[in-house]
Amino acid sequence: MRIELCEEQLKCTLTEDELDKIADRSAHLTGEIENKRAAMKSAQSSMASEIKTLESQLSSLAGKRRDRCEYRMVDCERVYDYRNNEVRLFRTDTHEIVRKRAMTGSEREMELLLADGGTVKQFSERKTQPPESDEDDPENDDDSELIEY
Repeated sequence: MRIELCEEQLKCTLTEDELDKIADRSAHLTGEIENKRAAMKSAQSSMASEIKTLESQLSSLAGKRRDRCEYRMVDCERVYDYRNNEVRLFRTDTHEIVRKRAMTGSEREMELLLADGGTVKQFSERKTQPPESDEDDPENDDDSELIEY
């Protein structure tokens, strides 16, 4: 007869101390898994948001390329043509007419220029204000004699 020492994997009953250690390690691993899933979900959400931003930028560029144009703020000049009763909007960079329309009633009312550089509108506003005192002005002396004809 021959005897040889060897090892085999066989069923063994666990002690209470071993079961407690297994329970602790299981709880720890469960917590780690939950943390990793939360981090993955957060990263996935963040990445999804970044991807949406990039897709939006790409879509905008594709539209500009396809349409060969984009909308920008451009300096313009609005011309009130009283002779033809219309208002025209010109681009100052290309001098093309952008829009043309009929004048409104209030736009048809022209302001007349006065000799002093003011307008009729400004003159009427001056008349409604009380006159300023010109006590120091020698031309407004009350000592002058009134002559009636």
